[in-house]
Amino acid sequence: MTKNPAMLTISAAMLLLAGCGGGGSAPVVSTPPPAPPFPAKSSASYTATSGTIGYQGVVFNQFAGGSATILPTQVQPANGATTVAYDASTQTYTVASAAGTASFAPANQTPASDYSVQYKNGNDSLYLYGNAQAGVTASPPVALSYASFAVWTHVDPTSNLNQQTFYLIGQATPTTGMPVTGSASYNATLRAEVLQYTGSTLVATNTFGGSATLTANFATGAIATTLTPDPTSLGGNVTLQPNYTGTGTISGSGFSGTLSGPGGNVATSGAFSGGFFGPTASEAGFTFQIANHIIDPGAGASVPAFLNEVVVGVAVGAKK
Repeated sequence: MTKNPAMLTISAAMLLLAGCGGGGSAPVVSTPPPAPPFPAKSSASYTATSGTIGYQGVVFNQFAGGSATILPTQVQPANGATTVAYDASTQTYTVASAAGTASFAPANQTPASDYSVQYKNGNDSLYLYGNAQAGVTASPPVALSYASFAVWTHVDPTSNLNQQTFYLIGQATPTTGMPVTGSASYNATLRAEVLQYTGSTLVATNTFGGSATLTANFATGAIATTLTPDPTSLGGNVTLQPNYTGTGTISGSGFSGTLSGPGGNVATSGAFSGGFFGPTASEAGFTFQIANHIIDPGAGASVPAFLNEVVVGVAVGAKK
């Protein structure tokens, strides 16, 4: 039998390629993680976890009186109706919720005394955590690159409506990036609004700050948090419990749970909803709501037994 030299050459070449891996799979090319979204460098739209609080009426005044209806407070997981969008070409922010939309351009920016970027456009105002934009010189309570928050306040002077929407935004951790073992702790900053009322009498309103801690057990899926309001940021006639604690569960890259107070003569209920941010859950945040009712302050107490409080806010933090 006569062998074909050409066939021998082809066979040898194929063996050589196979030996060098030429017939195997292509080399794996790793994809770098996406760049942190904050401070904003390009246009983006975020579907936000949110919380709302508000009232319709006027705050009580000892000279003029006044009454108000407290609107239902709520905390919602991220959904398409609640968004924050940034247009880099016009440097404009647009916020949306079930209540409507509002936009804020550079001409609407107002001075800020804390780590924030603030706008006012007619009856609407916007408060952004300072990492949202480059150039904020104040020191951040917590340095963040993947998570941020916004607060939209809408006032309708005709109907005496005052409503705030808190937005938790950022680059959510992909499910593949979530840790499945071990645990992590996060230090957070918070911003919230409290309304104090009795019946139809709105006694006081106040925006306040504070701190929070969050502990996640990725192996068991358990999560715990402690919220600590800053008493120095509260008005003289507004008091809150010294802290609130909560527990919940992790689902995917999100989590939710319930809140309670230290007890005593104040009955507290609450809830929180949020998630992890960054490629490997390096940051976390949540919106929350709290309801307090003074049960019986006892003799000589400075707080009336009929006082109620509702609180809605947002907390964002980074891994310790």
